[in-house]
Amino acid sequence: MSGAAFDSNGNIVIALAGVVRKMNATTGIVIWSYAIEDGPDQPEFKAAPVIDNEDNIYIGTKMNELSRFYALKADGSEILWRSDYIQADIYPSAAIGNDGNIYVASEGLPGGFGTNLHALDIETGAIVWTIDIGSINASSPVIGPEGLYIGSLGAPGEALKSGFYLVDIEADGYQVNAPWPCYRGAHTNSGRQ
Repeated sequence: MSGAAFDSNGNIVIALAGVVRKMNATTGIVIWSYAIEDGPDQPEFKAAPVIDNEDNIYIGTKMNELSRFYALKADGSEILWRSDYIQADIYPSAAIGNDGNIYVASEGLPGGFGTNLHALDIETGAIVWTIDIGSINASSPVIGPEGLYIGSLGAPGEALKSGFYLVDIEADGYQVNAPWPCYRGAHTNSGRQ
């Protein structure tokens, strides 16, 4: 099961056993649910979804070389796009930049080793770039005024080292008015201390 996220109306979005659900946070009543894939092989979700300023939902899966990253319409009626490029397990949550990209960390691409950081166009899902950050696991990316920060964990006894990286990107902050991930206070980003 994924972590949870809030939309701009305070509803909760979770993903479990191949299904993304939006629920009323007060009553727990399911507003809608959407099965990501047809067929018996349903994806696993490890990362919490992220939600843009139009309440569209973005989430990655854990299915080895069948892993994908999805954009789901806010009302749960359809998939806006699906990126088949990543093809590696996605554990951390993504980050939506104010530059039109969504940043996703994954395990290494097939045939590779380590962790990759991908920039995808938020409108189309097209890959903008991928870099290898040279570790076996990564934290969720965080965007600040200087760029994107990401932590990594190297394997014990391996040449790969743990570290904290600053990646130069065009974004200097998060997408304006995106409700999740939430920073600076309550789920409404009220700045409450």
